[in-house]
Amino acid sequence: MKKLSVYEIDNSERILYNIVTEINNRFAKEFDQCDSVYIFQMSKSCKILKFGYAKNEDKELIIV
Repeated sequence: MKKLSVYEIDNSERILYNIVTEINNRFAKEFDQCDSVYIFQMSKSCKILKFGYAKNEDKELIIV
């Protein structure tokens, strides 16, 4: 069964760094082909970080 969740966090760069570090150190090794995490840094650069299966996808994402 596919579960989808969306979280919006408005926080500092330090908190974002802590979240990304936690994903990399604790969860990334447990991801399989069913798991994806996207982090959208909504700024002028609109940087997108991908974890799990999502990092293998080359599809362009369009946010409206």
